[in-house]
Amino acid sequence: MKRRLLSIALFSWIMVLPFLAGGCQKNDRVDISSDTIRIFEDEDSDKENNSDKEDDKDTNNTADNSDDKDLKNSVDNPDDKDSKDTANNSEEIDFDYEKLGVKPYSYSSSDDFELSDELKATITTMYAAVGDWKSEDVKEEDWEKRFVNSFLLNSWYEPAYVESKTNVSKEEAEYVHYSLTGQKMNFKGMDDDDFIDRSQCSSPFNYSYMDSYTLEKADEDGCTINAVIITQYKYVDDNGDLDVRDESVEISVVLAKNPYSCFEGYSIESINTCSD
Repeated sequence: MKRRLLSIALFSWIMVLPFLAGGCQKNDRVDISSDTIRIFEDEDSDKENNSDKEDDKDTNNTADNSDDKDLKNSVDNPDDKDSKDTANNSEEIDFDYEKLGVKPYSYSSSDDFELSDELKATITTMYAAVGDWKSEDVKEEDWEKRFVNSFLLNSWYEPAYVESKTNVSKEEAEYVHYSLTGQKMNFKGMDDDDFIDRSQCSSPFNYSYMDSYTLEKADEDGCTINAVIITQYKYVDDNGDLDVRDESVEISVVLAKNPYSCFEGYSIESINTCSD
């Protein structure tokens, strides 16, 4: 009986051993396989993440590049720049001088150059309004407004061309500007049918006038003068009383001949304060 039981136990152990061995091998394969799957899944996940990042990168690059390109084109496009320059300078403007009532100025053949009261007042007003100046300054952003206020809406001074006018049209304003500066400019602040109401004129606080001048040089293109400008500055003293003081400055003015200028055939090319 013992021998039989021993045989059965031995037989059972022999039958279970392969399964145990196989089970260990299967578990090893599962562990390895699990690790491999996990690694592959991580790699696939990384690939997907990288793919998403690449897509995002491409999308961002496409958007950024497109925006940058469009922005750059809008800023650097030569056509836009030419268009802007044309709008500001408007050398394409052709005045209808017959409609404006303008005829070419006839210059005197005399060698003696004299500034008329009109030119004296024009130069004085220009210096009082802007100080040192050159014709290229008409490109400054606020120039149009400063010109209108100083030369078309100034109750102390008005160009002879607009003296009898209550309203000044856009073309007339642009013509007076061309006469003064020699630069043709489209007034962007006005529509073609707009006008300037000169009943709204006002006075500057300080008063200026040309005390004297000397001719420095003259040629067929124009002349250069040195002038002394007196400005009466108003102050309030410690007692509250108004105090008026005269201050003088010497300036050098270059005048260019402009036959169609309403300022007696001259435009102001530049103004510079003379150093002491």
